[in-house]
Amino acid sequence: MVDRGELSNKDLACEVLVIGSGAGGATVGNELAKAGFDVLMLEEGDSVLAENAPATLSESFMKIWRLGGMTLAKGSSLVSYAEGKCVGGSTEINSAIFQKTPGELIAKWIDTYDINAFSPDVLSPLYDEVASLINASLTRGNLGAHSEILRMAGERQGWEVRSLERGQRKCVGTNHCSIGCPTGAKQSMSSSVLKEYAKNRGRLISSCRVSRLIKGADGVDGVNAEISDFNGNTLSVVIRAKHVFVCGGATQTPSLLLRSGYKKGVGKGFKLHPTLRVLAEFDEPVSAHNSRHPLYAITEFLPDYRIGGSVFTLPTFGMFLAEDWRNRDHMLPSYDHMGMYYAMARGSGEGSVTNVPFSKHPMIRYQLSEMDWVSIEAGLHNLSLALFESGARKIQPSISGMKAWKSIDEMRNALKNRLPRARCNLMSIHLFSSIGMGENKSLCAADSFGKIHDVRNLYVADASLIPESPGVNPQATVMAFALRVAINFIEKELG
Repeated sequence: MVDRGELSNKDLACEVLVIGSGAGGATVGNELAKAGFDVLMLEEGDSVLAENAPATLSESFMKIWRLGGMTLAKGSSLVSYAEGKCVGGSTEINSAIFQKTPGELIAKWIDTYDINAFSPDVLSPLYDEVASLINASLTRGNLGAHSEILRMAGERQGWEVRSLERGQRKCVGTNHCSIGCPTGAKQSMSSSVLKEYAKNRGRLISSCRVSRLIKGADGVDGVNAEISDFNGNTLSVVIRAKHVFVCGGATQTPSLLLRSGYKKGVGKGFKLHPTLRVLAEFDEPVSAHNSRHPLYAITEFLPDYRIGGSVFTLPTFGMFLAEDWRNRDHMLPSYDHMGMYYAMARGSGEGSVTNVPFSKHPMIRYQLSEMDWVSIEAGLHNLSLALFESGARKIQPSISGMKAWKSIDEMRNALKNRLPRARCNLMSIHLFSSIGMGENKSLCAADSFGKIHDVRNLYVADASLIPESPGVNPQATVMAFALRVAINFIEKELG
């Protein structure tokens, strides 16, 4: 979207610079370009079009996942997490699930963080607008046994079960959401908002890593960046900008701000959704590998925890078994009879993002709270109970050294004492809260509309603004927040 010939000058300029092309960056950039601003967007990762989507998980790890998928939050219990590193960001490796943050959490955040002009009613039309951008909708037709097992399990217990909307257009159910949609049906940012951005004359440079913001007297004058070409060569450039929006996500945004000298409140309060998976075996074939990602969620226990279904393919199944091959190898022949589900805690623990000397990658820490563990244990118990009562003959939790349960009694006996926390293989695909938003400067690095406190022209518009864990898939909230930031900026600049 930018002629590489322009880059030979090593000195570019724009009115608005947007760093990051994920849910936040794509949304804010498109809205500003639509309003007539000269917008240049930078993306650290490559551009991978649907027709060139990775064919395998291992190829996907190398092409569009940060650090090849080897990303960990450190603490008393490690949490593996996923981030995209490509045009479209993490929307290229998620399932495009569209959920609104519960209104009671929004109300709580208003008071705690002193957020101006913010409420469920304010956010409602923003959610509607971003839903239309990605065509958030229910999936038609047969969802497959993998989904139906979860729905029936929840309904049999009398729990609230919701169908999940997702960003999609003519989805054919390839089950490749997490490795890169090969048809373009999943409405990731590269398949939806960034196409609108291009129509609105927005520019984008991929394979461009911003090393540092250039500080001016009371704001930011631009950035120093390195652009990589197809042969692995790098070109150092200076990009001047009147306004800068950092939209690198909950880990990369604070990392850039910290190495640029912006430290107050930055990188603190990092949160995620700690998640524990189970593998459930049934008498009848499930054929989860040929089904869509489960498109129901048990929401009875929100906001404390949520129960849902995981992507199931031969590679993800193999990775689950490999966690503890000695105890799980016998499950390999039952591949076609398996489904994968999870219990996801909202995440009330404390975390941080800090930089490491001589490393391009920040240190991520997250310490689970006691409430996190209570929620994980309750979620694991209720998920397993519902699956057993829906016909599961065996359930293997993602806990190293723990053999599969063959009955409700075995499950309850294993959980009667505290979980072996050090052996739980926790994961997360939802990260947020490392910047914060509000007028309470003791808790927030950015104001109510994403501008970094006491910096004239530096904004944030991504998941790092979300004050606390939302307990649901965050993409809709990231986009709604980014749209709110953009609208406020346009009103201020254009009147």
